[in-house]
Amino acid sequence: MESELKEKLSSLPSDFLPIKNFVNKYAEQESRIDNLGTIQLVKNTQFTEAYFIKLFEGAPQLYFDNFLIRYNLEIPESLKSFFRIMNGFHFYDFTIYGLTPSLYKSTDGLLDRTMLQPLDIGTANEYWKHEFERSDFHFGTRYFDDEQNCGYFLEGDTILSCLTTGEIVRTWTNFSDFLTSELTITEQNETDLNSC
Repeated sequence: MESELKEKLSSLPSDFLPIKNFVNKYAEQESRIDNLGTIQLVKNTQFTEAYFIKLFEGAPQLYFDNFLIRYNLEIPESLKSFFRIMNGFHFYDFTIYGLTPSLYKSTDGLLDRTMLQPLDIGTANEYWKHEFERSDFHFGTRYFDDEQNCGYFLEGDTILSCLTTGEIVRTWTNFSDFLTSELTITEQNETDLNSC
């Protein structure tokens, strides 16, 4: 398990290295790899099979091809390079969507809810982004407060964090700064919740 985790983290593009720093803090916690190659860390003791951190196995080219056929939408290159290594993740309440394997292993794939998969970036761009009143490429979400989540969007080379009101909370010009900021907030939120 430890060698697979190290290999996956060492192959991340440089803009995504904050994930490595964050995950390394929890590498000694109870973990497992499922039959789809999903690395799961920090067991949720309230549930038998639940983990707080999930790093999904990279997406093969077939998933990108079938996504394009299904949605006639290109995934931005910065996300593609990440998805090839890590097809989305969940860190507590911070999620970067991915190419859901059961949907993209063929052109007519159906959602299989019997296996752990990343939340679908295609569904996010067809439906979920409208909740945020945005037309940009929607790629993730995070808990914001008890009333709403914030959504993440790519507008050209700019990363936006937006509320459901359409208000832009923050912007970044690279994934490294974005991930450092949002992982820090996520970790702080989790610490605050656990201390209650």
